[in-house]
Amino acid sequence: MLPLLAIALPLTDLHVDPSASNCSTADGSPAAPFCTLDDALQAAVDGDRLLLAPGDYAPGSVVTEDVEIVGTLGPDRTRIVGGVGGPTVLTIAAGATVRVDGLTVRGGVQSGTGAAGLDVLGDLTLVRSWVLDNEG
Repeated sequence: MLPLLAIALPLTDLHVDPSASNCSTADGSPAAPFCTLDDALQAAVDGDRLLLAPGDYAPGSVVTEDVEIVGTLGPDRTRIVGGVGGPTVLTIAAGATVRVDGLTVRGGVQSGTGAAGLDVLGDLTLVRSWVLDNEG
């Protein structure tokens, strides 16, 4: 007899699309995706999966829940982009366990009080993802 394997499925898939036109009525469903990563993160709970449509996403997001963030068409099409002296591109808060798959985190050049690309205070696993042009 073969042992049963426990497979952790996401509690909820939350869809995000920066080009969506329904931001005021977004609920994270495929028909009404969130327009920003921050909106999806505010709705997320431990175990959720955030499915990011292709596009550029604003920097400054802080991940506080145990979630998976997936670029649906891979890192060459799905990017969180920062700049010189701006906020940290992506922060993984203490106590959070995050898996990032198929995403580019780009930019985040420290200047003055600005921060760099990734600030990992919790646990982060990067899969099929790129971290580029980060100078902290």
